[in-house]
Amino acid sequence: MSQQHDAKGIVAGLTAYILWGVLPIYWKLLSAFKPEIILTFRIVYACILLFAIALVTKKFQGMLALLKDRKKLLLLCASAVLITINWFVYIWSVNHAFIVEASLGYFINPLVSVAFGVIFLKEKVTRVLIVSVAFALVGVGIMTAGYGRVPWIALVLAFSFAAYGLVKKVTGFGGQTGLTLETGLLALPAALFLGISVMTSGITLRTPSTLTIILSLLAGLITAIPLILFGHAAQKLSLSMLGFIQYVSPTIQLAIGVLLYGEAFTTRHVATFAFIWAGILIYSVPQYLEQRKRRIGKVSAPAA
Repeated sequence: MSQQHDAKGIVAGLTAYILWGVLPIYWKLLSAFKPEIILTFRIVYACILLFAIALVTKKFQGMLALLKDRKKLLLLCASAVLITINWFVYIWSVNHAFIVEASLGYFINPLVSVAFGVIFLKEKVTRVLIVSVAFALVGVGIMTAGYGRVPWIALVLAFSFAAYGLVKKVTGFGGQTGLTLETGLLALPAALFLGISVMTSGITLRTPSTLTIILSLLAGLITAIPLILFGHAAQKLSLSMLGFIQYVSPTIQLAIGVLLYGEAFTTRHVATFAFIWAGILIYSVPQYLEQRKRRIGKVSAPAA
């Protein structure tokens, strides 16, 4: 892998995570619509765009062939349900002033994903992993004690996305391919729901501006662009590098929630995030150093 490719991969990865990080601003701009309606916009418009890309790149027939495997089709349905839950809870949390708690979910998510790997894929249990998860649990406990309730938004986001990743790993579908097929399965129910909502209860909480309506049409683009950039980064970068830069997204979300929208960030939040960040560092730093050591070893071996 060349340095040029590394640089392009880093730029693509950072851009993807920055775009995901600023998504709360976009969902806030659509807050005139009900959260479930915003979700249907995202599904339907993303489906149209992703299928168009598949047709242009001549991957459409290959994608349809994947659906002939009944087991993979069932797993694809499961991943579609999981990403729908994740998207809806995230949109709902943003537009109900829970951006800080949502960001907590995406800080916890990588540790949940690793734990799922141990439980379901029989991956190796390490002392570092146990300590990292223990720190995360303490952080969640502090938040629970302070709230007087379980931080369900953070936990639903963390566990639904970790489960989504687990199913994707089992199916073996790539990011863009998987999302194209998932939105394809979801598009018809979403469109029907949208149509029924228009005819019955309405789709807005208040009258949307012209800008809001125009922005709603970009939901598919907003969904697809970070995904395509992430797919490029995943091909060019090591997992350890991706593991580090993924925290750019929830960090930006946290800053937006506190600094832009004035959500509370109390001593309880500081303690909670301190334990979560400690757990992340305890697990991530040794992983990064090990990957770096292997990479240096591969480079020096031919010279030796």
